[in-house]
Order: sequence, then structure tokens, then C-alpha cells
Amino acid sequence: SSASARTASASAYAKLGMISQAMKGDSEDITKLLNVSLDLIGRDKPKVGANANERERAVEVLTFLVSKTKVKDELAFGSSRCKASFDKLCKLAVEIDGKSTIAYGLSYIFSALSVSREEAQKEALRDKEVSMEQYKQLQELAESHGQGPKDDPLDKDSEENVNKRRIGLIQSGVVAALKSLSRDASQTTSLQISKCFRLLSSEIAARGFIVQQGGLTLLMNKCGEKKSEEKICLDISSESQHAIAKTLVTTNPNLLTEAQRLGCVRPLLALCKDHKATNLMQFEALLSLANLSSTGLTVKQRIVDEKGIHAIHYLMFSDHNLVRRSATEVMLNLLPHEKVLNHMRNSENARLWVAFVGFLEEDKPTGLAALGAI
Repeated sequence: SSASARTASASAYAKLGMISQAMKGDSEDITKLLNVSLDLIGRDKPKVGANANERERAVEVLTFLVSKTKVKDELAFGSSRCKASFDKLCKLAVEIDGKSTIAYGLSYIFSALSVSREEAQKEALRDKEVSMEQYKQLQELAESHGQGPKDDPLDKDSEENVNKRRIGLIQSGVVAALKSLSRDASQTTSLQISKCFRLLSSEIAARGFIVQQGGLTLLMNKCGEKKSEEKICLDISSESQHAIAKTLVTTNPNLLTEAQRLGCVRPLLALCKDHKATNLMQFEALLSLANLSSTGLTVKQRIVDEKGIHAIHYLMFSDHNLVRRSATEVMLNLLPHEKVLNHMRNSENARLWVAFVGFLEEDKPTGLAALGAI
């Protein structure tokens, strides 16, 4: 059909254009590709056969275009060349499950919409142990020799703008969309879903919606799905754990069910025990544990049962002052649990608390937490 031919051509053209970096965010080429893909995505669900591939190719085109900041904003807020399309994308995701051929593409699009281009680059470089400064130096060196593409000025993105897109996605039903995509999802799709929740929860205003609409429960289940020590399984667990930590930092724990409060303890402690976790990940996990442990003895008992005392005590020796401080505050919150009292009465441990009191002048919050515990 003519539609199939158009999407096939658009897909090939988008790949070639993005690989060569020839297309700028405001180019006429991107306008045409956007309109073709969004038109096909908005149509009624196609029947099986050749027409069923049209949506697949349309989603594929968007996965390439969504690397452009201008395209992200147009999908979020609309423009003279296309209407806002978050509702359309979320509606499409709710109609399918993780077994669909477009599940990964949609999960990738939602994830890409929730992050700035610069932050995405930083995350990619972090895995390769290359700093953003080193990357920019290499990029400038390549450009000075006439190699490599120049940055598109339209790709600049602000945190404020990213947060507006995150809220837009939440309001359009992205939590329900991600829940639908998670059913029978492949590992690669599951990783994008967990990553998307982690990015969405960076916006404080999104956290309550994630909890209310079932996102927190989904993340708890994903933490328990680790089937092997393969890297992708570990990454899914780590992303889910970090998403839970971010979500619970500012969430009122009394609004959670007891099952949710208790169920979140293990993934949060797993993040505390993970030697590969960043200081930020462990800091946010500790803040969430402090938040949860303020609700009563039931959560405190669960933290103790999950061998949390030693994990939290270990982080009190962290080189990072915020990790050290938050670990001290969690231990304070665990009082008056008998096992925590016994741990503190140990002469070596008691000396640590006395030493922390000495930090009152240089680190008042940590010193006060230690003084309160003593």
C-alpha cells in the first residue's frame, strides 16, 4: 500500500539522516517524517498483514527523531508543524503489551522524552568511564580536523523544560502506558520501563502520581524479577531500586499501604549494599529508609531482619558527607529497636558516635543526629 511504502521510506530516510547527523531539529525533512509517523500512529488499530507493519515503522521513525530536543518539545506541547502527541502515544501503549513488536520502541520513546540530551550523554559516558569534559574535548578535536558533526543549537535543553515534559507525560497517562508495556515484556523493554520511571521520579510533582497509579508496586515487582547475574538483569534491578528511592524521598510514608512500606525495604537496602551504586543512589536510598522508618516499629523490624544495621553502619564511613549524614539519621530513626541499641553499646561503635558528635561545628546535621542517638 502507499502508506506502507511511505513508512518504509520514512524509516530508511530517518536512519540515514540521523546516522549522518545531516538533519537539524527544524529541518523540512523532520517535519515530513514527523507528520507521516504521527498520522499512522493515530489511525485505528490495523489488521494483521502488511498494514500491521505501518505502525511498527512509524514508531521506529519516532525512535530516531526523538533524539532531537525540538522534536521532544513538539511532541509534548505541539507546534506549527505537528500537534501535541503525548496522549496519542500513551493511548497506543495502553492498547498493547510487552509482546508487541512496538513495545520496545514506545518504552524507548517515553524514556528519551524524560531526559535531556546532555544528561543522556552523561549517563552513556559514565558507563564507559569517560567524563563529559573529556567527551567535549574529543568532540572539539574532531571538529577542528573537519571530522564529526557539529552540535545543533536546537538540541539545548534545560532541566525546567525536561520537568515540564515529565509532568506532561504523567498527565497523559504514561504510568498506565508503562504498566501495559511491562506485561510479558522482554528484558530490553523492561530496562527502558524501569529507566523511564527513574527519570520521571526526578520531578517531585510526579512522585505522588507514580505511587497512586501503581508505578511503585510495578517497580517493587521488577526488583524481585532478577533471574540471573546477567548485566541486563542487574541493570533492571538497579534502575528499579533507584526509581523507588527517588519516589519515596518526598512521599508521605503514611499514605502508603503497609505492604508497600515493607516491600520497599529490601530494594532500598540492596542499593545501600551495592558497591557499584553511586553516592547519589545510596544517598536517596538512605533518605527513603529514614522516611519509611519514621512510621513505626514494623518497618524498623523489617530493616533489621534484612540485615540493614550493618549495611547502614558501613555507609556511616562513606567519604561523601551527605551519605554519611543520611546513614547516621537512619540509625537514629531505628532507635529504640533492641538490636540497634545493642549495636550502639558496642565500645567500638560507641566511639564512632562520640566522634560524630565532634562534627557539630563542621557538619551540624550529622553531629546533631549522633548526639540525638547517644
